[in-house]
Amino acid sequence: MTDITDWLAPSLKPKSNQLAQIMLLKFLLLLSLITFTNAQGAFKLHSIVEYTGGASEFWTCNTGMGKLKFDFTPKKGKTKKYDAICGYPPAIGSILMCIAIMRNDKSDAFMNRAYKYAADSCHIYSAYQLPASYYKEQHQNATKYYVPFEDIKNISKPLNYPTTPNITALIPEYIGYSNYYFNLDSGTWFSVGLCGFFLLLIIFSAIHNFARRTFSKNFNNNQWWKTFQGYVLLPAIMPDGKYAQPYEWKFLSALFPNRIQFIVDVFFFALQMAFYCVDYRQNEGWCLIKIPFGYRKASISIAGDELMKIEVTKPAWWFHNPGTHCYIYFANWLFWENHPFTCVVEDDKLCAYIKVKRGITYRVWNKLNKNGGKMNWKICLEGPYGGNLAPCIKKYDDTLFLAGGSGVPGILEHATSVSAGKLIWITPTLSLVHAYHTLIKKVNIDIEVYVTREQNTNKTCTIQDLCNDFESSSEDEKKSMENEVAKVDGAGQIKINYFRPDLREIIDSNVENSCANNVAIAACGPPRLMDEIRHVVSQRVTSWKKSIDFFDEFQTW
Repeated sequence: MTDITDWLAPSLKPKSNQLAQIMLLKFLLLLSLITFTNAQGAFKLHSIVEYTGGASEFWTCNTGMGKLKFDFTPKKGKTKKYDAICGYPPAIGSILMCIAIMRNDKSDAFMNRAYKYAADSCHIYSAYQLPASYYKEQHQNATKYYVPFEDIKNISKPLNYPTTPNITALIPEYIGYSNYYFNLDSGTWFSVGLCGFFLLLIIFSAIHNFARRTFSKNFNNNQWWKTFQGYVLLPAIMPDGKYAQPYEWKFLSALFPNRIQFIVDVFFFALQMAFYCVDYRQNEGWCLIKIPFGYRKASISIAGDELMKIEVTKPAWWFHNPGTHCYIYFANWLFWENHPFTCVVEDDKLCAYIKVKRGITYRVWNKLNKNGGKMNWKICLEGPYGGNLAPCIKKYDDTLFLAGGSGVPGILEHATSVSAGKLIWITPTLSLVHAYHTLIKKVNIDIEVYVTREQNTNKTCTIQDLCNDFESSSEDEKKSMENEVAKVDGAGQIKINYFRPDLREIIDSNVENSCANNVAIAACGPPRLMDEIRHVVSQRVTSWKKSIDFFDEFQTW
């Protein structure tokens, strides 16, 4: 396989000591990969922990028990959401009994895995750090004092004894969780297979390149090796074809791989196709793989200037974090084509705000205008994806959010999950701010809006004052929006500026003036905006005497 040093002119080729350094770096890279692979053995893959370890049953039963109220008093100090189901014996005993019934497997092997999963989950999501043996004891204890659900006379009264929810009613939820973990398992093994493929490729390449530097001349004269070189290792993909030169046509030119590279690509493609044929499971008719079925009816409406809003009922199995995105397929319009959009949760709805561009969004927009600005249409969602940055951002004491264009929804949802920080919002018109009023009302930090294509007097106001200034299409709509905003407690101030901001000055001043010792900078917006933010952060990060991290939520397609 061609080494990078073979492409250099003689005057640019590294000297012998430089070659030694290169070989050392390659060896260290290979060693680190092998070490990382061995370290994977310390992790219990999802196929062992999640799908077969009681995860589906645990969270399904938690959903069922969440509708019941237990006579539980949290211990003093810091409390967490799942303290009751983890630390109150009747509650956790009820869940463990539900797990055994749901799985229809009371074997020691399965239940021991379920006890461990309960202990691990409670360790993360509750203030109780108890061993698996504790949960085994609570399960055994619960069977002695179990009261059937149908025998409970007053379900509104706090319970102080174990029971089980309506198992039949939880079957759809159980199927959803089981499918989720099954798909997660398949993806895990898919990743392991691909990583193994590339690890082998690196090992063989390293051995070959090392041999070329040391002892390959001793066996290059071997006939089978000459055959391998002549037919696989050295030639272009086509006999007497081009490799270093491009193939040129009237309006197109392209570089082709050589034969060994082509063979590697074919093996990689075959491996991917084999994994793509795995029987991925679906939940409630929603698409989790790229196939044209499972469409659901969605509401599509005009949200602002060339801005559409898609709403669909959020399924129970949907795992959501700020920054989550999905791929949307529109029925009847190129049903095989999808586009990525940031998803946000508004009440019980899963929503996507879509900026009208060319292609499918333009067709939907035209259809929407012909239907009076609102219509129902069948769509299919593939996801959820992303949302991994939300837990990282929450760890910081202060956060600076920057948003613009179609990157606003995800950043707004991030802003609803923090209690300290500021949101810088760059928008061409103030009407686009109005389009996101449902998300704005949940934000409790200050917002600075920079309107770049309109002229007016700068002002500072509350969210309610801002919404009162908008001219709704109908008085009923305006009153409805004002009532929504009136419910907000402790919402931050909104400062509206009618000029183009100096991002360098804004970012620098907000970081320098922050009272926190650590600041997260999270951004999403047009490519030019993102590049400018990245340049500012990269140039100034060494000067700021604080812990800084930059979280890029930009998506490209």
